[in-house]
Amino acid sequence: MKLLLCLSVLFSCTFCSAYSPVSKDEIIEHKRLLRHAVEELTPYPTGVYEGKGVVVCAGGVTYLLHAWVHLNRLRQVGCALPAELWYYGEEEICPDFIEAFAEIDVECRDLKKMYPGLERGYVLKPFAIAASKFEEVILLDADNHPLHDPTFLFESPEYLQNGAIFWPDLHVLTDHNPIWFVTDLSPLGELSSAQESGQLVINKKQCWGPLQIVLHMNTNHHFYYKFLHGDKDTFQFSWRVLNAPFFMIPYYPGLSTTYFMKQSKSFLQRSIDGTPLFHHVSMYKDKSVSRHYCIHDTFYWLDEPYTFFVISRMPLDKDKCVFPDGTVSKKGYTPSVYSFYDHYPEAMREGANFLEKILLNEGIEQWINNHSP
Repeated sequence: MKLLLCLSVLFSCTFCSAYSPVSKDEIIEHKRLLRHAVEELTPYPTGVYEGKGVVVCAGGVTYLLHAWVHLNRLRQVGCALPAELWYYGEEEICPDFIEAFAEIDVECRDLKKMYPGLERGYVLKPFAIAASKFEEVILLDADNHPLHDPTFLFESPEYLQNGAIFWPDLHVLTDHNPIWFVTDLSPLGELSSAQESGQLVINKKQCWGPLQIVLHMNTNHHFYYKFLHGDKDTFQFSWRVLNAPFFMIPYYPGLSTTYFMKQSKSFLQRSIDGTPLFHHVSMYKDKSVSRHYCIHDTFYWLDEPYTFFVISRMPLDKDKCVFPDGTVSKKGYTPSVYSFYDHYPEAMREGANFLEKILLNEGIEQWINNHSP
Protein backbone atom coordinates (compact mmCIF):
# COMPACT_ATOMS: atom_id res chain seq x y z
CA MET A 1 0.00 0.00 0.00
CA LYS A 2 2.84 2.40 0.88
CA LEU A 3 4.59 1.75 -2.44
CA LEU A 4 1.37 2.23 -4.42
CA LEU A 5 0.67 5.50 -2.62
CA CYS A 6 4.21 6.74 -3.28
CA LEU A 7 3.98 5.81 -6.94
CA SER A 8 0.64 7.58 -7.21
CA VAL A 9 2.16 10.76 -5.81
CA LEU A 10 5.24 10.38 -8.01
CA PHE A 11 3.42 10.04 -11.30
CA SER A 12 0.87 12.72 -10.51
CA CYS A 13 3.59 15.33 -10.07
CA THR A 14 5.41 17.30 -12.70
CA PHE A 15 9.04 16.27 -12.91
CA CYS A 16 11.83 18.76 -12.74
CA SER A 17 13.35 19.31 -16.16
CA ALA A 18 16.56 17.68 -14.89
CA TYR A 19 14.77 14.33 -14.61
CA SER A 20 14.42 11.87 -17.43
CA PRO A 21 11.17 9.92 -17.49
CA VAL A 22 11.06 6.72 -15.45
CA SER A 23 8.25 4.22 -15.56
CA LYS A 24 6.41 2.57 -12.69
CA ASP A 25 7.78 -0.79 -13.81
CA GLU A 26 11.36 0.55 -13.74
CA ILE A 27 10.96 1.83 -10.20
CA ILE A 28 9.44 -1.42 -8.95
CA GLU A 29 12.16 -3.49 -10.62
CA HIS A 30 15.06 -1.41 -9.34
CA LYS A 31 13.54 -1.28 -5.89
CA ARG A 32 13.63 -5.09 -5.97
CA LEU A 33 17.20 -5.16 -7.30
CA LEU A 34 18.35 -2.77 -4.59
CA ARG A 35 16.75 -4.89 -1.88
CA HIS A 36 18.52 -7.93 -3.33
CA ALA A 37 21.87 -6.09 -3.34
CA VAL A 38 21.41 -5.28 0.35
CA GLU A 39 20.68 -8.92 1.11
CA GLU A 40 23.77 -10.09 -0.81
CA LEU A 41 26.39 -7.88 0.86
CA THR A 42 29.74 -9.58 1.35
CA PRO A 43 32.21 -9.12 4.24
CA TYR A 44 35.23 -6.87 3.95
CA PRO A 45 38.13 -8.73 2.26
CA THR A 46 41.05 -8.91 4.67
CA GLY A 47 44.59 -8.45 3.41
CA VAL A 48 43.56 -6.74 0.15
CA TYR A 49 43.78 -3.06 1.03
CA GLU A 50 46.14 -1.07 3.22
CA GLY A 51 47.22 2.45 4.03
CA LYS A 52 45.91 5.86 3.08
CA GLY A 53 46.06 7.59 -0.29
CA VAL A 54 44.55 9.89 -2.88
CA VAL A 55 42.51 8.58 -5.82
CA VAL A 56 41.87 10.56 -9.03
CA CYS A 57 40.11 9.53 -12.24
CA ALA A 58 41.39 11.13 -15.43
CA GLY A 59 41.87 10.24 -19.06
CA GLY A 60 42.18 12.15 -22.29
CA VAL A 61 43.82 15.52 -22.84
CA THR A 62 41.56 17.86 -20.86
CA TYR A 63 41.34 15.82 -17.67
CA LEU A 64 44.95 14.64 -17.69
CA LEU A 65 46.22 18.21 -17.85
CA HIS A 66 43.90 19.24 -15.05
CA ALA A 67 45.00 16.22 -13.03
CA TRP A 68 48.65 17.10 -13.67
CA VAL A 69 48.20 20.61 -12.24
CA HIS A 70 45.99 19.39 -9.41
CA LEU A 71 48.36 16.60 -8.29
CA ASN A 72 51.43 18.83 -8.54
CA ARG A 73 49.54 21.39 -6.49
CA LEU A 74 48.74 18.65 -3.96
CA ARG A 75 52.47 18.03 -3.55
CA GLN A 76 53.19 21.74 -3.41
CA VAL A 77 50.85 22.27 -0.43
CA GLY A 78 52.67 19.53 1.46
CA CYS A 79 50.58 16.41 0.85
CA ALA A 80 52.89 13.36 0.99
CA LEU A 81 50.17 10.74 0.58
CA PRO A 82 50.72 8.24 -2.24
CA ALA A 83 48.27 8.73 -5.09
CA GLU A 84 46.68 6.72 -7.86
CA LEU A 85 45.43 8.08 -11.17
CA TRP A 86 42.88 5.79 -12.77
CA TYR A 87 42.25 5.90 -16.51
CA TYR A 88 40.08 3.63 -18.64
CA GLY A 89 41.91 1.96 -21.48
CA GLU A 90 45.39 2.50 -22.92
CA GLU A 91 44.10 5.00 -25.47
CA GLU A 92 43.37 7.49 -22.65
CA ILE A 93 47.00 8.09 -21.70
CA CYS A 94 50.52 7.80 -23.10
CA PRO A 95 53.69 6.28 -21.55
CA ASP A 96 55.33 9.71 -21.18
CA PHE A 97 52.43 10.91 -19.05
CA ILE A 98 52.67 7.79 -16.90
CA GLU A 99 56.38 8.43 -16.33
CA ALA A 100 55.75 12.09 -15.49
CA PHE A 101 53.14 11.21 -12.89
CA ALA A 102 55.44 8.59 -11.36
CA GLU A 103 57.98 11.34 -10.64
CA ILE A 104 55.51 12.92 -8.20
CA ASP A 105 54.57 9.57 -6.58
CA VAL A 106 51.38 9.06 -8.59
CA GLU A 107 50.78 5.55 -9.89
CA CYS A 108 48.73 5.38 -13.09
CA ARG A 109 46.42 2.36 -13.21
CA ASP A 110 44.08 1.05 -15.89
CA LEU A 111 40.58 0.48 -14.49
CA LYS A 112 39.54 -1.30 -17.67
CA LYS A 113 41.75 -4.26 -16.78
CA MET A 114 39.77 -4.76 -13.57
CA TYR A 115 36.30 -3.74 -14.78
CA PRO A 116 36.26 -4.23 -18.58
CA GLY A 117 32.52 -3.67 -19.03
CA LEU A 118 32.17 -0.13 -17.68
CA GLU A 119 31.25 3.00 -19.59
CA ARG A 120 33.43 6.09 -19.32
CA GLY A 121 32.26 8.98 -17.20
CA TYR A 122 30.98 9.44 -13.66
CA VAL A 123 30.53 5.73 -13.16
CA LEU A 124 34.30 5.17 -12.99
CA LYS A 125 34.77 7.05 -9.71
CA PRO A 126 33.20 4.59 -7.25
CA PHE A 127 34.83 1.67 -9.05
CA ALA A 128 38.23 3.38 -8.75
CA ILE A 129 37.67 3.70 -5.01
CA ALA A 130 36.86 0.00 -4.77
CA ALA A 131 39.80 -1.01 -6.98
CA SER A 132 42.33 1.20 -5.23
CA LYS A 133 44.97 -0.51 -3.11
CA PHE A 134 44.31 2.00 -0.32
CA GLU A 135 42.07 1.13 2.60
CA GLU A 136 41.42 4.80 3.34
CA VAL A 137 40.80 7.05 0.38
CA ILE A 138 40.55 10.74 -0.43
CA LEU A 139 38.92 10.85 -3.84
CA LEU A 140 39.37 14.10 -5.80
CA ASP A 141 38.00 15.01 -9.21
CA ALA A 142 40.68 15.75 -11.78
CA ASP A 143 39.62 19.41 -11.90
CA ASN A 144 39.42 19.87 -8.12
CA HIS A 145 42.44 21.83 -6.98
CA PRO A 146 43.53 21.74 -3.32
CA LEU A 147 44.18 25.02 -1.53
CA HIS A 148 45.68 23.22 1.47
CA ASP A 149 46.93 19.74 2.32
CA PRO A 150 43.80 17.62 2.98
CA THR A 151 45.64 14.84 4.83
CA PHE A 152 44.38 16.13 8.20
CA LEU A 153 40.87 14.97 7.27
CA PHE A 154 41.93 11.39 8.04
CA GLU A 155 42.64 12.40 11.64
CA SER A 156 39.54 14.50 12.20
CA PRO A 157 37.04 13.30 14.84
CA GLU A 158 34.29 13.54 12.22
CA TYR A 159 36.06 11.02 10.01
CA LEU A 160 37.24 8.70 12.76
CA GLN A 161 33.75 8.47 14.19
CA ASN A 162 31.86 7.98 10.92
CA GLY A 163 34.35 6.57 8.42
CA ALA A 164 33.15 8.91 5.68
CA ILE A 165 33.10 12.65 4.97
CA PHE A 166 30.86 14.03 2.23
CA TRP A 167 30.28 17.53 0.85
CA PRO A 168 26.94 19.14 -0.09
CA ASP A 169 25.95 20.38 -3.52
CA LEU A 170 24.20 23.65 -4.25
CA HIS A 171 20.65 22.33 -4.53
CA VAL A 172 18.15 20.39 -2.46
CA LEU A 173 16.63 17.08 -3.55
CA THR A 174 12.88 17.48 -3.99
CA ASP A 175 10.46 15.31 -2.09
CA HIS A 176 9.24 13.91 -5.41
CA ASN A 177 12.62 12.72 -6.63
CA PRO A 178 12.25 9.00 -7.48
CA ILE A 179 15.28 8.15 -5.34
CA TRP A 180 13.15 8.33 -2.18
CA PHE A 181 10.75 5.74 -3.54
CA VAL A 182 13.43 3.40 -4.86
CA THR A 183 15.31 3.43 -1.55
CA ASP A 184 12.14 3.42 0.57
CA LEU A 185 13.42 6.39 2.57
CA SER A 186 11.37 9.31 3.84
CA PRO A 187 12.11 12.68 2.20
CA LEU A 188 13.89 15.15 4.47
CA GLY A 189 12.35 18.31 3.03
CA GLU A 190 14.63 21.33 3.31
CA LEU A 191 17.31 19.14 4.91
CA SER A 192 17.57 17.00 1.76
CA SER A 193 20.79 18.53 0.49
CA ALA A 194 22.15 16.98 -2.67
CA GLN A 195 25.72 15.72 -2.52
CA GLU A 196 28.71 16.91 -4.53
CA SER A 197 31.28 14.16 -5.10
CA GLY A 198 34.25 16.17 -6.34
CA GLN A 199 35.85 15.20 -3.04
CA LEU A 200 35.14 12.26 -0.74
CA VAL A 201 36.91 10.74 2.25
CA ILE A 202 36.09 7.06 2.82
CA ASN A 203 37.40 4.29 5.06
CA LYS A 204 36.63 1.20 2.98
CA LYS A 205 36.94 -1.21 5.90
CA GLN A 206 34.48 0.79 7.97
CA CYS A 207 32.14 1.47 5.03
CA TRP A 208 32.43 -1.69 2.94
CA GLY A 209 28.68 -2.32 2.98
CA PRO A 210 27.63 1.12 1.68
CA LEU A 211 30.41 1.05 -0.91
CA GLN A 212 28.94 -2.16 -2.34
CA ILE A 213 25.57 -0.42 -2.70
CA VAL A 214 27.30 2.50 -4.45
CA LEU A 215 28.74 0.04 -6.95
CA HIS A 216 25.29 -1.49 -7.44
CA MET A 217 23.71 1.90 -8.16
CA ASN A 218 26.44 2.88 -10.58
CA THR A 219 26.31 -0.50 -12.30
CA ASN A 220 22.66 0.42 -12.91
CA HIS A 221 23.49 4.00 -13.81
CA HIS A 222 21.18 4.00 -16.84
CA PHE A 223 18.35 4.05 -14.31
CA TYR A 224 19.74 6.07 -11.39
CA TYR A 225 21.33 8.82 -13.47
CA LYS A 226 17.90 9.66 -14.89
CA PHE A 227 17.07 11.50 -11.67
CA LEU A 228 20.45 11.89 -9.94
CA HIS A 229 23.29 13.99 -11.31
CA GLY A 230 25.78 11.24 -12.08
CA ASP A 231 27.43 9.41 -9.21
CA LYS A 232 27.01 12.22 -6.69
CA ASP A 233 24.02 11.20 -4.60
CA THR A 234 24.56 7.49 -5.09
CA PHE A 235 27.03 7.81 -2.21
CA GLN A 236 24.83 9.38 0.43
CA PHE A 237 21.84 7.24 -0.51
CA SER A 238 23.89 4.06 -0.31
CA TRP A 239 24.86 5.07 3.20
CA ARG A 240 21.28 6.01 4.06
CA VAL A 241 19.87 2.71 2.76
CA LEU A 242 22.04 0.85 5.28
CA ASN A 243 21.57 3.49 7.98
CA ALA A 244 25.35 3.88 8.00
CA PRO A 245 26.84 7.05 9.51
CA PHE A 246 28.62 9.76 7.51
CA PHE A 247 29.59 13.36 8.18
CA MET A 248 28.28 15.99 5.78
CA ILE A 249 30.30 19.22 5.73
CA PRO A 250 27.91 21.86 7.19
CA TYR A 251 28.72 24.51 4.58
CA TYR A 252 27.23 24.80 1.13
CA PRO A 253 29.83 25.30 -1.60
CA GLY A 254 30.71 28.86 -2.47
CA LEU A 255 30.11 29.93 -6.04
CA SER A 256 33.24 31.53 -7.43
CA THR A 257 33.81 33.61 -10.51
CA THR A 258 35.63 36.74 -11.59
CA TYR A 259 34.01 39.92 -10.38
CA PHE A 260 33.95 41.18 -13.94
CA MET A 261 32.12 38.17 -15.35
CA LYS A 262 29.39 37.99 -12.68
CA GLN A 263 28.67 34.42 -13.68
CA SER A 264 29.50 31.36 -11.62
CA LYS A 265 31.78 28.91 -13.36
CA SER A 266 33.44 27.12 -10.45
CA PHE A 267 33.04 26.81 -6.73
CA LEU A 268 34.80 26.41 -3.41
CA GLN A 269 34.33 23.51 -1.05
CA ARG A 270 35.12 24.16 2.56
CA SER A 271 36.82 22.29 5.35
CA ILE A 272 35.16 21.11 8.55
CA ASP A 273 35.73 24.51 10.15
CA GLY A 274 34.49 26.47 7.13
CA THR A 275 37.82 27.54 5.64
CA PRO A 276 38.23 27.10 1.84
CA LEU A 277 39.89 23.76 1.10
CA PHE A 278 39.21 22.89 -2.56
CA HIS A 279 38.65 24.96 -5.68
CA HIS A 280 36.55 22.87 -8.06
CA VAL A 281 36.98 24.19 -11.59
CA SER A 282 33.86 22.35 -12.73
CA MET A 283 32.27 24.26 -15.64
CA TYR A 284 35.43 26.28 -16.26
CA LYS A 285 37.07 23.49 -18.25
CA ASP A 286 37.91 24.68 -21.75
CA LYS A 287 37.84 21.74 -24.15
CA SER A 288 40.38 23.34 -26.48
CA VAL A 289 44.07 22.68 -26.06
CA SER A 290 47.00 24.96 -26.76
CA ARG A 291 50.09 26.39 -25.11
CA HIS A 292 47.75 28.63 -23.15
CA TYR A 293 45.59 25.76 -22.03
CA CYS A 294 42.27 26.04 -20.24
CA ILE A 295 43.61 26.77 -16.77
CA HIS A 296 44.49 30.33 -17.78
CA ASP A 297 40.80 31.14 -17.35
CA THR A 298 40.74 32.75 -13.91
CA PHE A 299 42.77 30.69 -11.53
CA TYR A 300 46.28 30.17 -12.78
CA TRP A 301 47.30 32.20 -15.80
CA LEU A 302 46.55 35.70 -14.56
CA ASP A 303 48.17 38.87 -15.89
CA GLU A 304 46.20 41.01 -13.45
CA PRO A 305 44.46 40.22 -10.18
CA TYR A 306 40.86 39.08 -10.39
CA THR A 307 38.49 39.09 -7.46
CA PHE A 308 36.36 36.06 -6.80
CA PHE A 309 33.16 36.60 -4.87
CA VAL A 310 31.90 33.64 -2.96
CA ILE A 311 28.26 33.12 -2.02
CA SER A 312 27.73 30.85 0.95
CA ARG A 313 24.36 29.55 2.02
CA MET A 314 25.29 28.09 5.40
CA PRO A 315 25.75 29.27 8.06
CA LEU A 316 23.63 32.38 7.54
CA ASP A 317 25.04 35.55 9.02
CA LYS A 318 22.78 38.15 7.42
CA ASP A 319 19.57 38.41 5.46
CA LYS A 320 21.29 40.21 2.64
CA CYS A 321 24.59 41.74 1.63
CA VAL A 322 25.67 44.27 -1.00
CA PHE A 323 28.34 43.53 -3.60
CA PRO A 324 30.98 46.13 -4.50
CA ASP A 325 28.95 47.25 -7.53
CA GLY A 326 25.85 47.84 -5.42
CA THR A 327 24.09 44.60 -6.36
CA VAL A 328 22.14 43.14 -3.45
CA SER A 329 22.42 39.42 -2.90
CA LYS A 330 19.40 37.19 -2.57
CA LYS A 331 17.93 36.96 0.90
CA GLY A 332 19.50 34.13 2.84
CA TYR A 333 22.79 34.22 0.98
CA THR A 334 25.89 35.67 2.58
CA PRO A 335 28.63 36.77 0.17
CA SER A 336 32.26 36.78 1.16
CA VAL A 337 34.93 38.26 -1.06
CA TYR A 338 38.12 36.34 -1.80
CA SER A 339 40.90 37.53 -4.03
CA PHE A 340 42.77 34.46 -5.17
CA TYR A 341 45.53 36.71 -6.44
CA ASP A 342 46.01 38.07 -2.91
CA HIS A 343 45.39 34.91 -0.93
CA TYR A 344 46.79 32.20 -3.21
CA PRO A 345 49.25 33.87 -5.60
CA GLU A 346 51.57 30.86 -5.42
CA ALA A 347 48.80 28.64 -6.79
CA MET A 348 48.57 30.71 -9.95
CA ARG A 349 52.28 30.87 -10.60
CA GLU A 350 52.76 27.19 -9.84
CA GLY A 351 49.86 26.17 -12.05
CA ALA A 352 51.41 27.92 -15.01
CA ASN A 353 54.80 26.39 -14.27
CA PHE A 354 53.35 22.89 -13.97
CA LEU A 355 51.69 23.21 -17.36
CA GLU A 356 54.80 24.57 -19.01
CA LYS A 357 56.82 21.68 -17.64
CA ILE A 358 54.51 19.00 -18.99
CA LEU A 359 54.02 20.70 -22.36
CA LEU A 360 57.79 20.83 -22.86
CA ASN A 361 57.82 17.03 -22.89
CA GLU A 362 57.94 16.25 -26.61
CA GLY A 363 56.23 12.87 -26.27
CA ILE A 364 53.36 14.34 -24.30
CA GLU A 365 53.02 17.35 -26.59
CA GLN A 366 52.83 15.07 -29.63
CA TRP A 367 50.24 12.86 -27.93
CA ILE A 368 48.18 15.93 -27.01
CA ASN A 369 48.29 17.21 -30.59
CA ASN A 370 47.20 13.80 -31.88
CA HIS A 371 44.31 13.58 -29.41
CA SER A 372 43.02 17.16 -29.46
CA PRO A 373 39.61 17.95 -30.97
